[in-house]
Amino acid sequence: MRLMHRVGFGYNPNETLDKDEVGQAISQLESPAPRVGLRKFNQMEKLPEPWPDEHIYDLQTRVKFASDYRKEKERIEESLYLSKTDKSKLKNRNKRKHRIDFYDRLAFVHQAIYGADPVRQRFIHFWINHFTIGDTNGTRIYMGHLYQDVIGNGIDGYFNDLTYEVTRHPAMLTYLDNVYSVGENSIRAKKNKNKNKQLGLNDNLARELMELHTVSPLAAYSEEDIHNAAKILAGWGDVFNHKEYAKHFREAGISDMNDAYFKRRAEPGTKIVMGVVYPSGKKALRLFVNDLARSKFTIDFLSRKLCVHFITDTPDIEDIQYVANSWRRSNGFLPAVHKAVIERAALASSPKLQWPLTWALALARVSGGTLFYGWEDVFQGVHTKGESKVRKIMEELGQNFWSRRQPDGFSVYGEDWISSEHMERRILLSSMMFKHGKPDSNLDAMIARAGATEATIKLINQAKTKEEKFILLACSKDMMGDV
Repeated sequence: MRLMHRVGFGYNPNETLDKDEVGQAISQLESPAPRVGLRKFNQMEKLPEPWPDEHIYDLQTRVKFASDYRKEKERIEESLYLSKTDKSKLKNRNKRKHRIDFYDRLAFVHQAIYGADPVRQRFIHFWINHFTIGDTNGTRIYMGHLYQDVIGNGIDGYFNDLTYEVTRHPAMLTYLDNVYSVGENSIRAKKNKNKNKQLGLNDNLARELMELHTVSPLAAYSEEDIHNAAKILAGWGDVFNHKEYAKHFREAGISDMNDAYFKRRAEPGTKIVMGVVYPSGKKALRLFVNDLARSKFTIDFLSRKLCVHFITDTPDIEDIQYVANSWRRSNGFLPAVHKAVIERAALASSPKLQWPLTWALALARVSGGTLFYGWEDVFQGVHTKGESKVRKIMEELGQNFWSRRQPDGFSVYGEDWISSEHMERRILLSSMMFKHGKPDSNLDAMIARAGATEATIKLINQAKTKEEKFILLACSKDMMGDV
């Protein structure tokens, strides 16, 4: 399996096969490429263009879009004077105006296929999955910012900084219900004590931050530690898509959506987590995340997880130690950690089955075909056979990054993606690519880009039709990793 398939999305028809794949992979990792994509699905030449500025949104804009979308949706649903037909038309209009997540999903897949930094994108996908969020309470409109800006830029820095920014992002605070968490002794709790309101701590984010994002259960923390961590997190976040969100922020004197700390809901006093005392106030979260991120348990847990995802389901202890040592030497500087992963992946001889979505994006990149519409097609009712629907394809492959997911994200183990059903879906998608995606007609060139083995080439040559040959290559071990 080529290194560029193991840690990237392979070569496209315009790229030169590089003998120094390690150097090429590291270069892509360290060189963020401009956002690009296709303007239209059916354009004659599949030449990527710069992603339009009007579809790149900052967090403040996204929060307003989410709030306006919710207000308009509620107004339509509650109306007593609109017919079902009128409601349907107004809902579609509301969606076209405010649901910018359609463009986010498209940008996500287009960058992997057409961008000049596929290896970098693969590591971004890993961290997007690691810091799992899902579609709930308007998060889908914020998610693109977390994916593209916070994680997309954060992989150039230190893990503790990335973890802090992700933890306090509106998408994470909303997804894990921290926006409803109120300190038991906070001003808000005391004020509402006699109003029959159920206010209290929510430990969802505290639990996931410790169990899944950093130290893991290997740290042997207690339920009391989680409860006290929830106290540190109390006060962070608000119902960002609430119709009066702007008023809430204004009254609290908060102008930065990334710094949404509400003192009235925060738990006062010091907190103790795993034997460490943290001060009162919002600075406690920064200190707490720093300690978690630099823990030996975090280093060991994440070094192994990176090796499992990029190298093999059963990495050697030497692989894990190599990555962990780089982590320790660099104090969690992610470019150094990722470089170590690439270096060990280059030495790997074990197979590694790729995620279904990773495989689909690699197939589009290597074949020169496309399955996804362009940004001008998003709300234009383009007639297709389903091949251009980003959400539908992600769901068919079992990997919709904008869906509600398990707290630990999609499995990084290849063995969890082996089934006759998954194989049937890959064959079907390969057939769709061949029939509708206009892939490169030069199959030999595609075989070379895929790094196909003699066994794969022999199997392909036995096929009778071009479509059968294409499917055999697309679903070969060389493209999929292993089966």
